[in-house]
Amino acid sequence: ADPFSRPPLSALAADPVTDPPSAEAFASVLRRVRAPIKAALLDQGRVVCGVGNWVADEVLYQAGVLPAAPCESLSEEQLAAIHAQVLAVCTAACGRLE
Repeated sequence: ADPFSRPPLSALAADPVTDPPSAEAFASVLRRVRAPIKAALLDQGRVVCGVGNWVADEVLYQAGVLPAAPCESLSEEQLAAIHAQVLAVCTAACGRLE
């Protein structure tokens, strides 16, 4: 049996290293969220899984976005920067630099 077809693994969002969401899909999910961006990134079932506290902090620092910024208020440029940094930081953390 496929372990990814049953909870809790089936409840996880996309993996940012092995199965990253497109920038459009990433932004589409976050535009509908009222929570602060850091909280949304930490939610393992919302947009990507595997993002912990230090990864979220590094992503937002590199993207130049305040952790308390409400997702629904982020610009397209900010969402694109966050997406790019999620992929970059998670890839670097996993040692999969190209």
